Amino acid sequence: MRAAVTVTGLIGVALLAGCGKYGPNGPDLSLGGYYTINITPSGASAANSAFAPVAENGRGWFVDSDGDAVYFVNSVRDGNLLNGVYRGYASTVFSDGQPVVTGELTGSIEERSTVTGTALSSLGTAPFVWQYQAAAYEIPASFVVLAGSYQYNVGSIDVTITIDGNGAVTGTDSDACVLNGQFTIPDRGKNAYSLTATNQCPGAPLQTFTGLATYLNQDGATPARILAGYHDGASYWALVTGQRL
Repeated sequence: MRAAVTVTGLIGVALLAGCGKYGPNGPDLSLGGYYTINITPSGASAANSAFAPVAENGRGWFVDSDGDAVYFVNSVRDGNLLNGVYRGYASTVFSDGQPVVTGELTGSIEERSTVTGTALSSLGTAPFVWQYQAAAYEIPASFVVLAGSYQYNVGSIDVTITIDGNGAVTGTDSDACVLNGQFTIPDRGKNAYSLTATNQCPGAPLQTFTGLATYLNQDGATPARILAGYHDGASYWALVTGQRL
């Protein structure tokens, strides 16, 4: 089970400061939520669309419908202000290596409503707007709901994972890699799950990573799914979409 991406797109794993601090711009506002995003790359005539689950502890990732890059973000809130840095990688089936772009983020937060700001890099400026989606985020988290088996495919690699009623996850793939990990619930009132796990492939070093997942109920003919973005804090990243079996 390598750095597999089953949904191509703009991903961000946000490592944000904890809530509760009171600074010169007032108490830090929460970024927790499920957002739809419009971001306009420098020189573009129209905005790209994206979606983003962000947990109450500030961890999250972003998926761009254009599927052209992955971004990891490290941001700090000061009251209603958002500042930070990011590094971006090309979006491929397997991703390991140096960032292709780094930049800065600035913006302002309207809690449980919108986040507006600008991403600045050597490629130019990219204004963005996040719109909070209460119906998707304000669903109680539950291991009973999450429990089950899920499957996804990456090229010729088939991956199956199982989550038990306590949030423990195990998995194997057709390359004989073995995944073991644990989901936790940062806020039982919100649809976000933190993940810590290890991945062992034959003849390869043990990988340790952390991430964030969200659960999507069955929607018509589309089965229930779990979306998980995770990384090792360096060059390893992945976004997987597991379909419930």
